[in-house]
Amino acid sequence: MNHPIFTGALVLLITASSLTHAAPRIDYDIDNDGLIEIEDLQDLNEIRNNVTEMNYSGEVDGIISLELHGDALYGSNDGCPEDGCAGYELVRDLNFDTNLNEQFDAGDTYWNEGKGWQSIGSFFIKFVAEFHGNGFTIHNLNINRPQQQFLGLFAYADMASFHDLSLTGQLTTGADSGAIVGYAWKTVFKNLFIDVIIEGKNGNPDCSLNCDANQVGGLAGSVDDSKISQLVIKANITGNNYLGGLAGLIQESEIKEVAIQSSITGNNFLGGLSGFVTSSQINSITSFTHVSGHGAVGGVMGASKLSNIKNVLISGAVTPGLGIGRFARGGGFSGSVHTDQVSHIISLVELPADSEDRHLIGALIGDAVDPDINNTYWAADLTLRERMYSRAYNLGISQRYDLIDLQCASPTENCNGLKYDQFSNQHNDNQQTLWHFGGNNEAPTMKLAMGEFGDKDADGVAENWPVIEGPSAINNPEPVPEVSDSTNSGSGPIWVLLFMLPLFTRRPHP
Repeated sequence: MNHPIFTGALVLLITASSLTHAAPRIDYDIDNDGLIEIEDLQDLNEIRNNVTEMNYSGEVDGIISLELHGDALYGSNDGCPEDGCAGYELVRDLNFDTNLNEQFDAGDTYWNEGKGWQSIGSFFIKFVAEFHGNGFTIHNLNINRPQQQFLGLFAYADMASFHDLSLTGQLTTGADSGAIVGYAWKTVFKNLFIDVIIEGKNGNPDCSLNCDANQVGGLAGSVDDSKISQLVIKANITGNNYLGGLAGLIQESEIKEVAIQSSITGNNFLGGLSGFVTSSQINSITSFTHVSGHGAVGGVMGASKLSNIKNVLISGAVTPGLGIGRFARGGGFSGSVHTDQVSHIISLVELPADSEDRHLIGALIGDAVDPDINNTYWAADLTLRERMYSRAYNLGISQRYDLIDLQCASPTENCNGLKYDQFSNQHNDNQQTLWHFGGNNEAPTMKLAMGEFGDKDADGVAENWPVIEGPSAINNPEPVPEVSDSTNSGSGPIWVLLFMLPLFTRRPHP
């Protein structure tokens, strides 16, 4: 099965240009669409140097905001429309393995003494433009900058747009880091395919600010007031707190039609989709994940608050930190929910046994405060639990359906009392039936705009996962100096961490 944006011609192997200044072009926007063409890695790297100074206060001595508007390249906007260009577009595949030896080493143009790619922009120079992938791929992005904040292809996106792009890579980062961008505010992400390994490393003992690898995700570290749709993500994420296959932290955002295959390992607030979600709208998600941590651990979210979550298919395994006291909480869906609306959930997640029932582990949810939940089902023989919530929640909804019941039931067939009659009226963005039910020994699947995703045999692995075709992935990277790691493996009261989230600093707008 191929993702729609990767079909077509064979992938071109593109090597980078030298670091000398590129020859000036007569036309930087050949197709006159207001987007400057990015032809090679040198062009991509040059984006960072085209900074615009903005004074939103209108005062002579007002605060100056430095931004990347996408209105020039190499200091020129020749060929742009009369009202200017407003972003960039790829015109071919790019490959950071510039010497094509399947290694990240000193022979690669953006080796940078082992540090790899420097993210475009920064907290102080935000990307505020469009980046159009045109269905092309950026292969083998490599970043090795442990303990640094705001890492990714881009550092900080503000009212930006990223779409029709695929990306592969390996990143070693600090806080607020992801494959596409470290931090995103009011940004649109659509039709992206990502395959990455991200290792978040904590700061050394001398670190004084943002020292821990918190807010790390496959797409972005933190997402705020943004719109995300039609994403396929394969991610292996390790770090400290707030880790997720999509983003470590999500707030006030709209997320729809996302397929994730992930492995998440850390301490607290870990989820196949996100470590923590608040005040967001989430619909049509498949999460095939293996999540392992201490507290607030879930197949979709570590914890959530004031959010509306609908149509979720989950498979894999969730392992909260047994043996660390009552703060080990988790569930196949979420470790904790607080005044959320949750509906149309099917979970095939495996949970560990807890013989003395000492921890806050429920079949779907560890603990809950005033949730509104309906049309949710799980396989009791996989969760080893019949109650939706852990023992801490008095209203505990109970069911006795096993995997065989979830596999044989459908909107029309009744299996041991289970019938998915409330699932038939759900649709994807193409107005196709969202939930699909196969033979009587196949678990349900979900048909998204990007393809059909499921785990029919409930072995924790998605079937027919799409693959980004092209150059081989970098392996066995040349070693670089190790940085001391002060990871804290302890656990404390989970909700206390919610008040320790980073401040969201936003640029003023007129």
